Amino acid sequence: MVAAVTIAGIASAANFTWGLGSSDFYDKDGETFMDYGTAFLYLGTVTASETAFDLSGATLLTYGGFDAENWIYGNLNAEALSSSDSLVSTAAGQAYTIVLVNKNVTSLDGFEGNYALVNGVSEQESVPGATTSYFGKFENYDTITTSNTMAVPEPTSGLLLLLGMAGLALRRKQV
Repeated sequence: MVAAVTIAGIASAANFTWGLGSSDFYDKDGETFMDYGTAFLYLGTVTASETAFDLSGATLLTYGGFDAENWIYGNLNAEALSSSDSLVSTAAGQAYTIVLVNKNVTSLDGFEGNYALVNGVSEQESVPGATTSYFGKFENYDTITTSNTMAVPEPTSGLLLLLGMAGLALRRKQV
């Protein structure tokens, strides 16, 4: 039974290529080449405000840094496909977002800095052979500039004043 569950889990993972392949990645000034940072691939649509990413409609598939040998972010190599248990279909037409940030991070939690959201729709490709196998393509070849800025909001003066007054009230009550 354990073997059947393991095989079912392996069978549900889908293979894919993903990434930003234009070789033109710029920081917010549009002039500095960005050969640093992290790209995150999400299945679904990611949105952002000035203070946070909204990941509620998306599932993280993978992430990676700049590949200096190929001048890309991600894995565009169809001979060495990526895989994720969270991707169960290689079908075309799946919405995705690649989030490129200007820092080397492993998560978008609490991220502060510049970023770009690259939205797209997947394609399906095949690997010919005795048995044809399929993989999903989550790729973008546009020039990317991280022009959006995100900062964690600082507490307002009013909130600090309110907390200070509450502290004084509690201290006075104890005396």
